[in-house]
Amino acid sequence: MEIGYYRWDAPIYDGRVAPAFGEPGGAFQLALPLPLSFYVRLGLVRELSVPGVPA
Repeated sequence: MEIGYYRWDAPIYDGRVAPAFGEPGGAFQLALPLPLSFYVRLGLVRELSVPGVPA
């Protein structure tokens, strides 16, 4: 997978969250090959603020 100028040889898996602990699940998730902080430091991922949703 190519992201900007970087190429990752490790796969990035995606899928739906399974129901658990009385919650319905169904959300979308990614399993990244490196810690999320790595992508944040490179500027490939940033935190978004959503109006009305506490941080």
